[in-house]
This record gives sequence, structure tokens and C-alpha cells, in this order.
Amino acid sequence: MSRLRRYVSEHEFVRHFLTLLSGSAIAQAIPIAASVVLTRLYSPADYGVLALYTSVITAVVTIAAWRYDVAIVLPRTDAEARALMRLASRLVTATAAVVTVLMVALGGHVAEWLGAPGLAPWLYVAGLNIWILGQTQIYISWLNRRKSYATMSGSRLLQSAGTSGTQLAAGFARAGTPGLIGGTFVGQIIGLALLARRSRPEPGEPRRGTRAETTGLARKYWRMPVLNGPTALIDAFRLNGINILIGRVFGNALLGQFSLAWRTVQAPLTLVNGALSQIYYQKFATTERGGMGTLTVWCVTRSAAFGVVPFAALFFVAEPAFGFVFGEQWRVAGRLAELLVPWLYLNFITSPLSTVFLVVERQAVSLVFSVAYMAAPLLTLLLVDASLERVVLLISLEMAALLVVFIGLALWVARDWDRRASRPAPAGVV
Repeated sequence: MSRLRRYVSEHEFVRHFLTLLSGSAIAQAIPIAASVVLTRLYSPADYGVLALYTSVITAVVTIAAWRYDVAIVLPRTDAEARALMRLASRLVTATAAVVTVLMVALGGHVAEWLGAPGLAPWLYVAGLNIWILGQTQIYISWLNRRKSYATMSGSRLLQSAGTSGTQLAAGFARAGTPGLIGGTFVGQIIGLALLARRSRPEPGEPRRGTRAETTGLARKYWRMPVLNGPTALIDAFRLNGINILIGRVFGNALLGQFSLAWRTVQAPLTLVNGALSQIYYQKFATTERGGMGTLTVWCVTRSAAFGVVPFAALFFVAEPAFGFVFGEQWRVAGRLAELLVPWLYLNFITSPLSTVFLVVERQAVSLVFSVAYMAAPLLTLLLVDASLERVVLLISLEMAALLVVFIGLALWVARDWDRRASRPAPAGVV
């Protein structure tokens, strides 16, 4: 045991990974444990409406700061990173205001088109939800830069406990869909409060920037909105478009089944890759030329080996396990979880690789790939006339094949970066 403690203390990567992993493990365990009760208090249709609401919000949150929040990790100085925080915060506020106006005017029509009229009142406050999540992402980028992983883990834990606790209380009160959606609001606000408190500027540190400073930063990191922004938007459109199309084609009850399957299987992905991605981003951003290809290969092989056993087990036991844990009405979700394994296993392997394209200035490559990666599942849902299970299996195999291509692209751009004659200044690496 003493040898293990010494090893952890001497290896910064392992120490940070375990810090994030331990907090994330508890944060993921809370909603999974709560779901044993929640799935008996709420119907598949309730979960379907929650999935639709979440899809609308997260699609916008991804680009609410025009991706300048992602760049906070990159500058040499904390002063420039703070200035990026201010720029990103202003953009999030502006985006949230625009969404609020649009939803007040069109929220009812959007809810009708999605086949969920009860969603309308929540769309009216979508702008507020976007602001909360946008600010959260800004603070997470800052804390990642400062390697404050304990705070990040604590925020996830508080958010998870707040969300699950509120949903349980509302469920016992027979609140229905408002209980599920309202619970997410409560958890997000609690998590944001901790992040904001731990990210406050030091005494004497400027709290407002000049217009010239803001304009200069917007130009310096122009690749974020111009190249990385469309990639992120396409990815968000893919993930949330799948939910929306399943709801429209198969109904909210089957969307609820798919949503539970996705969220439950994603738990181990989020648990490990959430920690790995943040740490790898910081490492990729500071890796010297000649080491990027090696780090990329190491990332792929470690993730592949780590995921084999749990995903193989999931493939064979998900359907009976879902029926036993969540109730017999959720066996369809278990079957869908089994069918998603090929896609999610490859996603587990490739998730930390996305930041390679940012650091080596090859966002155009990831943008082209993301178009194909978005088109495959959405076209399958639109064009294939079959049961949900058959459609999900086809999508899973398509996406797994595409992610194999993604691994090849990541290795290619990383090794090309290593071969270049000289590395640009890190502050311009966007």
C-alpha cells in the first residue's frame, strides 16, 4: 500500500486522473442508484420529454461561447486566460439572451413540432439554462488550466446529488416531467455556485477588459469559432438530432427507452473519459514536437485495453440487468444498450483524441470527418424503414467503423505535427 501511495504521489498524471475519477465515480453512481427508484416513479414518456429538452439545450450550449471557452487552457499567461474568460462570458450571455427571445416567441411551436406540448413552458426558460451551463464550461476550462481537479470533481458530485435528490422528491410528489427537468436545474445551479466561488479573480486582478483587448483575443483565437465551432455544432446536431428524430419517428416512449440506455451505458464512458480528456487536453497542449504521435498511440492503446472487459460484459447482460434493476418495462432499453456497445466502445477509445486536432492546428480535418459522422446516423433514421432495434444496430456498426477511421486521422495529424521543422508559439496553438 505504501508503494502504491508513493507511486501516485510521484506521478502527476496518475494523481490527477484518480482525483477526477474518484469524484466522477461518485457523481455517476448517484444518478445510477437513484434511477432504480426514478424509473419506477417516472414513465418512459417522461424520460423522452426530458431527452428532448436536454437535446435542445445542449445543442446550443456547445457553441454558446463561440468555443472561446475551450481556448482558455492554451495561453502562456493567466492574465490572457482570464481575458478569454471574460470574452467567453459575454458571448454566453448574448447567446442566452437571443435564445430567450426566440423561445418566448416560438417555444410553443417548437414543442408542438417535437410532439411534446408539455415541453413549451420549459423552453421559455431555455436561455437561463444555457447561461448556467455556458458559465459552467468557462469555469471548468479555467480550473483545468490550473489543474484544480479536486474542485471540478466536487462540482460534479454536488450537481449530481442536487439533481437526483430533487428528482426523487418531485417523483414521490407525482410531479411527472417537470420533476425530471426541474431537478436538472437545481443540480446545475449548485454545481455552478461552487465553480464560480473557486474561480474568483485574485485581489487586484482586473475584472473587466478593454474593447481593444477583447478584439485582439477574438482575432488571435479566430480558429475556435471559425473551424472548431462548426465541428462542435455538427457534433451537437448529431447527438441531439438522433434523440429528436427517434422521438418523431418512434414516439416519446421509445425515445425514453433509448435515452435510458444511452445514459446508463455512457456512465462508464463519462466516468473515465471525462477525467482522461481533460488531463490529455492539458498534456497535448504542452507536448513538445516529436512526442505527439507517441502520446496519441499511448492514449488509444490504454483506452482500448481498459474498455474490453466492461463493454464485453455489457453486451451479454444488459437486457436482463435493465429489467431487474429498473423494472420490466425497461427491458427494451437493455436490449438497445447491448446494440450500442460497438459504437460506444470505439467512442470510449477515441473520445480523448478530439483535442489533438485543436493543438496541432488541424481543425479542418476534424470538421470534414464530423460532417460524415453526423450524416450517417441521421440519414439512417430518416431513410431506413425498420424497427428501432434494427435501426440502432445499423447506426452502431456504422459509427464504430467511422471511429476506426478517426483513429487513423488522429495518428496522421499527430505524426505530421512531429515532422514539422519548428513548432509555433503555444499561445497561438488553436
